[in-house]
Order: sequence, then structure tokens, then C-alpha cells
Amino acid sequence: YDLDGKGVVTKDNIIELLDAFFRAAHTQPKIMGAPTPQSTQARHIVDRAEKENAQLLQRAIQEVLTETAAQAMVTFDKDKDGTLNYKEFRSWLETQRGPLRFLGFAS
Repeated sequence: YDLDGKGVVTKDNIIELLDAFFRAAHTQPKIMGAPTPQSTQARHIVDRAEKENAQLLQRAIQEVLTETAAQAMVTFDKDKDGTLNYKEFRSWLETQRGPLRFLGFAS
């Protein structure tokens, strides 16, 4: 997942990779079980609540992705150059089989 072709993977590359996996596996959340409002005012309230929930979820996801990427760098950047070379990236990716399977990207 070397986006710029430099032969290494950065923390930002890992965040982008995880974000792409997550977006591919999940759709925007909706308020489950919410009845379809009949009035314009009620619909506005539901729309606003759904938007606020989506924003909160997006912030939480970004925090998790950032922390996961930071942990990958700490654990797998063996030469401590601030990037993962192919071997380091592959080692990290192999530890992600559980999360990737959960997201539907590994068997």
C-alpha cells in the first residue's frame, strides 16, 4: 500500500488503507428502528440526529485508525526510520487477519 511509490509505507498510508477497508465493509449508520416521521419538523429532527451520529462515528473511527497505525509503526518499524518497508508492512498485515476477516477482506 505504497501510495507514492517510494518503496515504503507511512503511518498515513496505513490510516488510508484501514479507512478504505472500513468504508468498503460498512455503510453510513442510520437510527435503527426509527419510524418514518410524517411531519417536516420530525423529519428534520431525525435527519439531524442521523447526521450527528454519523459525525460522532466518523471521529471515533478516525481515532481508532490513527491509534492502530501508530501502534503498527511502534511495533513493526524495526529499523525505526518512521516507515514500514515491504517486509515490515507484510509482518504487520499478517497480524491483521482477524480485523480484516471481521471487515470481510480475509479468509
